[in-house]
Amino acid sequence: MLFSIIDWLRELKNALGLGPEPGVALQLLINIIIGGLMALFVRALYKRFSKTVSNRDAFSNLFPLLTVTVIIVIFVVKSSLALSLGLVGALSIVRFRAAIKEPE
Repeated sequence: MLFSIIDWLRELKNALGLGPEPGVALQLLINIIIGGLMALFVRALYKRFSKTVSNRDAFSNLFPLLTVTVIIVIFVVKSSLALSLGLVGALSIVRFRAAIKEPE
């Protein structure tokens, strides 16, 4: 009885389009690997050609982390209009909370 209910809920979820599409995890993994390799390449270029004197290595180590984070956020938000509008709203609130400096 319990297994038939679980199967029915699983079929309902897939029929409504609420379940993940096949291959989504593989696609995310491929995107993270490609993005990570590109970030490592940009990091190497930055270390070699940057004209900054201090903190070059510490700053360049942030590139792969930032790239993977952006890939995951875009991957999550791309399928949902509500999430994308919420992200825009949250970022605009953060933008307007910044202190406004006097021009003088």
